[in-house]
Amino acid sequence: MKTEPITQKLIDNWQLAATEAGKMEGQIINRIDYIVRTIFQTFNHKLDCWYFYGAGEGDVGDLLRHYDSDEINIITELARNKGGGYDSIEMVILDKEGNEWGFDSSIPTRWLFENFEQELIDGKRLFEDQQIERKKNQKELSAKKKLEDQALATAAKAKLSKKELAALRRSL
Repeated sequence: MKTEPITQKLIDNWQLAATEAGKMEGQIINRIDYIVRTIFQTFNHKLDCWYFYGAGEGDVGDLLRHYDSDEINIITELARNKGGGYDSIEMVILDKEGNEWGFDSSIPTRWLFENFEQELIDGKRLFEDQQIERKKNQKELSAKKKLEDQALATAAKAKLSKKELAALRRSL
């Protein structure tokens, strides 16, 4: 298939567009870097670096392949702890809609466009409060269950003769 010759203007426009796209991508990468580092700082974890899957050594990789309308997928590397190993991390918040969001290789795309810091701080606190309440409720439920079991055992023992109770103890 034969094509018509192109113009120098087309090449000039292409080079200009590529330069502008590179500048815009740099701004987006800087924002992603800020978001990821803020998340780690909020949870008192140390981040060594982050990048997109498939990135070359020392490069962040291809943003376009990992950008989605809901999330941006990344890979993080933790900094080593004093012992030379890595700490286990859990970074979970309740987002502004009340949904659980945990950092696991992605960040919400909407945080590119929002001042997310307060949501992150408040969400961390809300999740921690929720976990404390859940543990408290679980403890109360366990105590109630234990009391019920003791009451049932006492009632059952009262119905048994001394001989039946002794036989039951020997078999348990």
